[in-house]
Amino acid sequence: MLARKDEQGNLYGIRDLMSDFSRNYKPWENFNRGLYLAGVEVFADSVAPAGWNKWTVPAYEYLKVEAEGPDTFDRMVEYLKDHKIELAGAVFDYSCLKTGRNYMYFPVEKI
Repeated sequence: MLARKDEQGNLYGIRDLMSDFSRNYKPWENFNRGLYLAGVEVFADSVAPAGWNKWTVPAYEYLKVEAEGPDTFDRMVEYLKDHKIELAGAVFDYSCLKTGRNYMYFPVEKI
């Protein structure tokens, strides 16, 4: 299996990745148009099976926030604007299977 697992054999979690249409992991056009890939974390050397896609996201420094409702994204965009922080890439989601909590990752600096 390609998916990475923890010591107990459980998936690390579900990742919802986003990218602009150029596939450069830039923020979506007007935050409402872009590419989307739901999946799991895999090992770096994994090869996607025929008909599947593997996205390799560049390393970023992120601001992580728990998704507490449908307005979480808009509140974080406002926070970034108020603090003069620019997005360095597309936002993505992470669902922790152990805790049942959902998070949003806002890339603020490419590493």
